Amino acid sequence: MRGGHRWVGLIVGLLAAYMAATGAMMALRHDPALAGGRAPTRHCATPDALAHAVAVASARHPGVAFDTLWLRADPVEPLSIRFVDAVQVDVDPCSGRLRDVRSRYAGWDGIAEYLHRLIFLGIEPGKAVAGSVATALSLLAVTGLWLWWPRRRGAWGSALRPARLPKGRTRRRARHGLVGTAVLPLALPIALAGMTLAFPAVADLLYRATGSVAATRPVVPARSGPVAYAEAWRGVLSRLGDVPAQAMIRAPKAPTAAIEINLHDPDARNPEGRQYFFADPGDGRILLHRRYADTPAGARLYYWGYAVHQGKVGGIAGLVATLLTMAGIVYLAISGLRSWLARHPVPSPRFVRMRIVEVVDECDGVKAFRLVPVDPGPIAAATPGAHVAVRLSDTLLRHYSLTNAPGERDDYRIAVRADPSGRGGSLAMHGLVAGAELLVAPPANHFPVVRGTRHAVLVAAGIGITPILAMARHFRAKGIAFELHYFGRTRESMPFRSVIAAELGDAATLHIALSRTEQAARMAAIVAAPARGRHLYSCGQVAFMDALFDAARAAGWRDGALHREAFGVSAQDAAPPRAFVAKLAHSGRRVPVPADRSLLDALADAGVRIDRSCGMGVCGACLVGVVDGAIEHRDAILSPADRRSGRWMTACVSRAGGTDLTLDL
Repeated sequence: MRGGHRWVGLIVGLLAAYMAATGAMMALRHDPALAGGRAPTRHCATPDALAHAVAVASARHPGVAFDTLWLRADPVEPLSIRFVDAVQVDVDPCSGRLRDVRSRYAGWDGIAEYLHRLIFLGIEPGKAVAGSVATALSLLAVTGLWLWWPRRRGAWGSALRPARLPKGRTRRRARHGLVGTAVLPLALPIALAGMTLAFPAVADLLYRATGSVAATRPVVPARSGPVAYAEAWRGVLSRLGDVPAQAMIRAPKAPTAAIEINLHDPDARNPEGRQYFFADPGDGRILLHRRYADTPAGARLYYWGYAVHQGKVGGIAGLVATLLTMAGIVYLAISGLRSWLARHPVPSPRFVRMRIVEVVDECDGVKAFRLVPVDPGPIAAATPGAHVAVRLSDTLLRHYSLTNAPGERDDYRIAVRADPSGRGGSLAMHGLVAGAELLVAPPANHFPVVRGTRHAVLVAAGIGITPILAMARHFRAKGIAFELHYFGRTRESMPFRSVIAAELGDAATLHIALSRTEQAARMAAIVAAPARGRHLYSCGQVAFMDALFDAARAAGWRDGALHREAFGVSAQDAAPPRAFVAKLAHSGRRVPVPADRSLLDALADAGVRIDRSCGMGVCGACLVGVVDGAIEHRDAILSPADRRSGRWMTACVSRAGGTDLTLDL
């Protein structure tokens, strides 16, 4: 179901966004659709005025058949005669003076109708395309709700508060589902009404479902000569006893067809509830008067759908809800396309060949590298907290945070600590010298600076200083207050000490060779004063940041003000892995996950594609939804609340807490 939902969304998503945007235009237009209300004290909607307007229009646009005639009792509004070729003639109803000759699709009202009904494709093709989009949108609404609906009671919190989820694609997916669910109550009726308006077969189904048949229309003898519009209007006025605010007169479409006059029925609660008059085109005699209450149940339901489709139900509140729904549909199309592009990027030269031009021994075990493009020219700009992916071989891809200052577009600067017990990337980097060439991907950022930060508390441990240094340079350049706290086991093990002293001065504090008790006391002092606009950014080992963020929460910091990026997983999560079985909820497949394989790799072996990036549980690219089962979290990105919800896990490092796990795949 998920695959079908995604592909339907990709195929019709932009069309649905177009229909939603133009639908909002339709809702905002000054629509001459029939509405309730009485005529003003002074009006000119008389049979004589109508007869004169018809004569003026015929003389101005001869030889073309009428389509509809719009009468409005307000003397400020024109009496409009539309022709079958979309020309509209506006006549002053009081003076009989010609006001305008134009296309019926001119102006805001006309353009909205022209675009939304896809008139540029032709009347019938436009209806077919619009109806198909409405059908697909209905399908997307139902399947989207099914896919979003949390399967566990504890997952509702994260489902309803996507801002608490990790940043990146996972949060965007959650927000996509939440917005889709929010707009569903109105989007689905609007889409179903669109299907009914576009396809006669759906309208017939509506009649059958309500046990009713379409009302019959009078048939008249074949006529010759002019159509008696004025006489028909005189008959309507004599039966109403009052002048309606608006009315529409439809010209006969066949020699044996009657004149149709429809206007709002004041006894109908439906904003689109209409009463109909049918008149003999030869002499204007009223043949049938059908009130809204006399129409079949299928027709009344049809009119309710029409009213919902136009945003006319509920007054101003209904109009606002309709506009918000249209905006939500546009958002869903854009966010869905963006999510797909993130998984299937447009083919492009992703990696840039760069040359190492400088290697500096920053401290014991840490080397700093400056990379410039082999082909001269500016490179992709980096935001504070960003990293680059460096391809060291066909099978070795590693991510390193950038230390660049704002605005630097000539080089990338990274630092790497040698780790003999690591996976080989750091040792490979330490074996490189100036002149070596590498393939480097443009910067990505899973640790961005939050807009609205008024005071930043920056806390780094060891090599975690790399993104924190870039952030400090950013805040200094922007004039935003900040403080930097840098923890290290020894002074000799702390890279960039001289850079920090020269550039940041008193804004930076070094905490060196502290005992566990002393470190806890320093952390408590650093986070002692939470405030609005004050954000905490930290990078280092997971155990270090767990202690820091526990202290911050105890001091009253809200989760939305805590931001972190980790290197490696905490020791407490390093229990020996166990084999388990991953059940895929949407297909029913069972994927064995051996003890020596990650869930991410096992799914890939089974042909299930999941995004991957860091491979260490620190970026969130491989987060998957969990339907059922205990989780052994080994990541460094999920918050305690997200872990307690049991709704998400990182497929690269986390595992099942038992023998099986059911995934939302």
